[in-house]
Amino acid sequence: MDDLQSLPDVLHVWPNTMVYLNPEEASVTDDFPTPQNYTSHNATGVSKLHESGIFGKGVKVGIVDTGTWYEHEALGGGFGEGFKVAAGYDFVGDGPNKEYQAGTDSATIIEAFLKAYEDGVDIITSSIGGAGGWSDDAWAEVASRIAEEGVIVTIAAGNDGAYGPAYHSNGAAGQSVLSIASIEGDLFPAFSFGANITENGVTNTTVLGYVPANDYFPPSVVGWPIVALSFNTSNDREACDPYPEGTRNLTGVIPLVRRGWCSYTIKVNNLEALGAEYILFYNNEDPLSAPGYPFAEPVVGLVTAEVGEAIIDVLKTNGSVTADFSVDPEDPISYKDSHGGEPNYFTSWGPLYDLTIKPDVAAPGGNIYSAWLDNSYAVLSGTSMACPYVAGVAALYISVHGGRDVHGKGFAKSFNSRVVSSGMSLPWAVTDDEGFVASVAQVGGGLVNGFKVVNYTTTIDFEKFSLNDTAHFSGSHDIAITNSGSEEVSYDFALEAAAGIEAVGWLQEEGGDTIRVKELNELTPVDLSISATLPETFSLQPGQSKTVSYTFDLSLSVQDFPKIYVKTVWGSKQIRWDVYEAGWNESMWSYPPVEGQNGYLGAVAGWAGAESSAYFDPDQGNPNQTITYPRTDTVRSKNGGYTSHWWFGKLGNGSQIELGTYRWRFATLKPFGDPVVSEDWEIYDTPEIQVLGKYE
Repeated sequence: MDDLQSLPDVLHVWPNTMVYLNPEEASVTDDFPTPQNYTSHNATGVSKLHESGIFGKGVKVGIVDTGTWYEHEALGGGFGEGFKVAAGYDFVGDGPNKEYQAGTDSATIIEAFLKAYEDGVDIITSSIGGAGGWSDDAWAEVASRIAEEGVIVTIAAGNDGAYGPAYHSNGAAGQSVLSIASIEGDLFPAFSFGANITENGVTNTTVLGYVPANDYFPPSVVGWPIVALSFNTSNDREACDPYPEGTRNLTGVIPLVRRGWCSYTIKVNNLEALGAEYILFYNNEDPLSAPGYPFAEPVVGLVTAEVGEAIIDVLKTNGSVTADFSVDPEDPISYKDSHGGEPNYFTSWGPLYDLTIKPDVAAPGGNIYSAWLDNSYAVLSGTSMACPYVAGVAALYISVHGGRDVHGKGFAKSFNSRVVSSGMSLPWAVTDDEGFVASVAQVGGGLVNGFKVVNYTTTIDFEKFSLNDTAHFSGSHDIAITNSGSEEVSYDFALEAAAGIEAVGWLQEEGGDTIRVKELNELTPVDLSISATLPETFSLQPGQSKTVSYTFDLSLSVQDFPKIYVKTVWGSKQIRWDVYEAGWNESMWSYPPVEGQNGYLGAVAGWAGAESSAYFDPDQGNPNQTITYPRTDTVRSKNGGYTSHWWFGKLGNGSQIELGTYRWRFATLKPFGDPVVSEDWEIYDTPEIQVLGKYE
């Protein structure tokens, strides 16, 4: 690479890496409360756009992926001019309608992006990627440059959320690329079947939903009775053991059995031994997912706990329920999803490694009813579902307002700001903690609102508010607001605090703990409400613009205080934290140190709340609640953990240290050590420090 980099006219060289398709979770679904017509568009406002006749007509979208099953009726049923799939190009040696491939290299993906740009598409969307995190990755760079030419580019954020923060997809890291996170849809789609319910001589017909393990129940299954082998709806062990002799034969009927906890295979084998050809399980009190049964026969499906219990209630009163699977299963119904509107656990987190905010926005991607291979349908989950959703919102916008042909090169940047600013905050869903808003590092600006994107007449031009780290803090950010409507508009400003997280964890290993980034299941939300100077309320007449500033109160003098984390493998009689003049060294040590002698300025007065706090909240904590060092008769660390020592600049004599450069001595007295002897101290080697301010 160095040889290539040295060639004339070569600006930068990247390794050609492999990029993989974001894995999708395929399943299908159901419930018994009143079903609804399935849609994923209510929460995003897209349903209102469809009702007004906006469907994205005439917009050209380029899909860079493993292929499209263009023969599917939902995709137009054909390929070429006049069809929805108007053209396609083969970059890896497979036809455009192939199934998933293992992956392809980034050079090939870049080639496909450039081809899409040359073909004049309005939007490029891609649901492939791998771990990245650098905005100057080759693919991210090319995608971003294409966006800077006015083409909207959406790329999936990735499905690696389980690995925790800062594990973002490579292509989606582009500065001008829209990185898309995933949330659970409000409604859970289900494949339909009919049910004839007879109670007290009265028969009613309804449509229910189920999740097949593999294939649908065949349409020949009509009038088959649904039977229960047990009316105990809390028996987790139902069908986990072979049934005794004399148990009824299941030929010609459909047994309804509680999901419970043993494997589907065990339950199916025990039911098949009784003659079962078709089996319905009813779920535990859990979200639905496809039954984990890999074989085609017997045919297996899953209904919700509510549906199963409702059927059993009918059967207990000597009623009957018969199933009719001649109903078109691909006319989906849906039920309220108890996790609807929550960020999906699999959605990859940012930020990038330079702390750039990613992902940018979220869209429905969990349990989405979608076209599938061989002209069928399936329920899929992944940012691969959410990413094309935002591309669809872009198509709706362009069909009404025009794209780069109308607005020029700056169109994609302007549209990106419009999409991000439309976002609605989402609830924290990693743990059961209530009252927290999902982290920006997980969902960006929140759930996209397509109705706002298309119809709102205020334009906001801004760069994302990346505050960086303490050493590179960026606290002031401008936004330009334009009233593009026909009436005067008044603008008010407020802050909404998202959950903070402590991303740093420790891996316990022999010989000591290793620092690492926490995984998703280790994260807990922290209240990080902050103060900021917001713009005053103002009004704009039609066509007027105004630039305003947000200033965040996180200056170095307020927030930059030292923390020392100590692991003591044995108890110690003293832990000292002393402050000396710059230039002091260990050869000048004397015990006990005396203020004013040998450059000694005094002992640190550390904050008393350090051991019980993950952060310092100036609205809640008192920086004057301190304990002066040394700490005496200390105990060893437990479970390989660390003790925290924080300093806000106060000395043991009650004064605050003056601005300037100083030397610390942080040391623990060894077992049997003489405090007079320097070598008897375990000394933490600290650099000279600079004090830049004082707290108020």
